Amino acid sequence: MSTTLKLYYPSLPMLTASINTMLAKAAVESVNALVEVYIRFHRGAWVDEAILRLSSPQHFEHYLVALLARAARRYSELRVAPVTVGIAGDTRQFPKVCKALNVTLPEGKLYDRLNALCRGFLKAYSGRLLGLMSRPWSVSVREAVRVSYTSGAGVILPALVRSISMYEAGRFSGFRDEKLGKLTKGVLEVRGNEAWWALALTAPAASLMAVERTPQGEVIMTFVHFDPIYGVEYGPADFRLYGELTGAVEEFIRRTGVFVEDEELFKLTLLLYAYSKVSSPLAYGGAEFGVGIRCVKAVGRRFTESHTLMLRSGEISTVHKALWERFGEEAGDVASACAELGSFIQSIIRRAQAIARELGLDAFAVKLRMLFRSLVEPGYTPPSEHLYSIVRMIRVSDWRARFTGLLANKLQLEEGLGREEAHRNARRMLKRLEEAVATVSA
Repeated sequence: MSTTLKLYYPSLPMLTASINTMLAKAAVESVNALVEVYIRFHRGAWVDEAILRLSSPQHFEHYLVALLARAARRYSELRVAPVTVGIAGDTRQFPKVCKALNVTLPEGKLYDRLNALCRGFLKAYSGRLLGLMSRPWSVSVREAVRVSYTSGAGVILPALVRSISMYEAGRFSGFRDEKLGKLTKGVLEVRGNEAWWALALTAPAASLMAVERTPQGEVIMTFVHFDPIYGVEYGPADFRLYGELTGAVEEFIRRTGVFVEDEELFKLTLLLYAYSKVSSPLAYGGAEFGVGIRCVKAVGRRFTESHTLMLRSGEISTVHKALWERFGEEAGDVASACAELGSFIQSIIRRAQAIARELGLDAFAVKLRMLFRSLVEPGYTPPSEHLYSIVRMIRVSDWRARFTGLLANKLQLEEGLGREEAHRNARRMLKRLEEAVATVSA
């Protein structure tokens, strides 16, 4: 016998993506522990919903709280606090929220204080988290739109989940998240209680995978989100597939980051990597979800998206069919070798530009993108001269020795391989690349 729960949360893109993801990840852990979980997500004009059917709400909430507690530590581990500071910033609400939750924050870095606040919230609401989300929000639409959780003044939700939505809403509908002087027309105001304010900063931690600090002083956070099709009910089989796929994507992001210099090469490499990691690629043909990647940076008192990318589950089965037709049982090994090479080249271009110039990797990356596209996209055939130039380059002894040595060093550091094994693997990857070129050119 199952219990049905309906959860409500404001329809703000970053908040919705974060809550959908934390629910899906808690479902993965619950299903792995033999707890039956079914979730249907619904999109509303101002408030979104998730309808849960659970064989054990208590066990599901246990896994949800444990997931968020682990996630909150990422703020300290990655040394990042996605909050605004100052008189009108998020940090102004810390004393009020801490008092309501009976949380005492430590002295020290802001990211450690945020970590402590999130974990204090989870401790205060352990056993009551689903109850917090089960209460509907009220909506008032006049000159301004107000979405409220409480009848009183409440607390405006943090900038991370509030201001990102303003790019889309403001651009197309004239909404904004703050007053312009005394003018309130067009303001979208979302107010919760102190617990919801804390949840709105805790939930995104479950999606936060990497932080990049640029030479210009920007801090770019990469989130990996569950992207459902609204109205579809997801069950245990779907969550097992999602857990496997998002695990591969998250691992790749942590290792490589997002290669914004060539988004197509990045996605093709990610596709090949994810395909090489999943156990049953054909099963993804019937799945209906996506894994979204969202890069977010702080701009003044707001946060904005700098890059977004979507990997649909069905793309895994498409890659499988294309590679299996050419390579048969060796398809996974070819994909793994190509993904490792693609990841390595992206890392060198971003982090060691002098070496990248020495080896001509910018031009090599363009040709590699064409090769990868021809491997995964049926019907696409790149110009043969570009493919042959890949083979000519890797057959130059000096280039090959230098490249193989660098790749072997990376394998030693990241995978803990011995020197001889790392060099053997590096040579094998280049051989696989040559075979892929020969197969595509045939």
